[in-house]
Amino acid sequence: LNIIQNEYYTNKSPIDKSVWGNLVKDLWLGCCIAFRRVILLATLPFPKKAAAHDLWIALYSQLHFKCGYYPKVIQLYRRHENTVSFAGGKSTHKLLYRINYSLYLVY
Repeated sequence: LNIIQNEYYTNKSPIDKSVWGNLVKDLWLGCCIAFRRVILLATLPFPKKAAAHDLWIALYSQLHFKCGYYPKVIQLYRRHENTVSFAGGKSTHKLLYRINYSLYLVY
């Protein structure tokens, strides 16, 4: 195992960014999100065109609930070259797709 970064959120946290900032460059990782049942019930059903349900939950929570950050590392996370999430890295999606999807999530 080649460790490339000890802690993902060491220098960047999605909680510190605005909702718009997270739409432009999503830092949320679904495996790192924990939430209460009230949030699950508030975000269900997921929008039919929502490609990333974790982003939907995170952005909705940012708008309607108080979000917090737990700084202690509680899991090991392994990434591979074919991962779906970009985790704050450079997205290969076209700019127009990202804009359209962001607008869809907002409205």
